[in-house]
Amino acid sequence: MIEEQLKQICSNPIVTCGEGATEIDISNAEKSLGLKFPEQFRSYLSTIGWLEIEANELYGLGLNIPEHLNIISNTEWERNEAEESLPKHLIPFLNDGMGNHYCIDINNKHSKVIFWDYELQEQEGIKEKDFLTFIQSLVEECSE
Repeated sequence: MIEEQLKQICSNPIVTCGEGATEIDISNAEKSLGLKFPEQFRSYLSTIGWLEIEANELYGLGLNIPEHLNIISNTEWERNEAEESLPKHLIPFLNDGMGNHYCIDINNKHSKVIFWDYELQEQEGIKEKDFLTFIQSLVEECSE
């Protein structure tokens, strides 16, 4: 069902999707980052890999991914090299262009999407109940 919803999102003319990542790529990313991706995010990675919704570029994995969207390198940089490091329980997937990120909080059993303000070093509340709902809302917002 999630896979079908993701493919439906990719049919929108304002959306560009990747081709998906292999299970090996996903497992290697989890190992590199020292975490387990939530099921919805794993489905996103395996089904479409990465995503662009107009100017919004979502990190991911897979064939033909633009290097600047690689979730491993982006997460490692935000954790280890950024002036204000990202906590390890957050998976960044979308930069707002100001250094802040929309992230999946893996400490939350529902893997809610939060907004991480790098200057304040805190999350500014839940933006959506889950990753798929966030993507659907972003497509709707950009389609208006």
